[in-house]
Amino acid sequence: MMMFDITREKTFYDLYTLKDVIAESLYPTVLPQDKIFLLVGNKIDLEKHREVSTATAEILAEEIEAHFVEVSAKTGVNFCDITKFI
Repeated sequence: MMMFDITREKTFYDLYTLKDVIAESLYPTVLPQDKIFLLVGNKIDLEKHREVSTATAEILAEEIEAHFVEVSAKTGVNFCDITKFI
């Protein structure tokens, strides 16, 4: 699972590097077809401060073959959706 703060664009772009580090650390123990990446955009309760659009995050999710969900850890919105992938 890779989480970023939708109100801080830098946390999103740091995921590109993080994804590669995770993939390298799993190989060869976990085969590519057995990996499940989950991309989580957090702090949707702060929508008025959003710096990363849902569409932008969806593009990254598609590029890295990840499931994507936006949540609010503060309010619990969509948090149960994460458990579908764990």
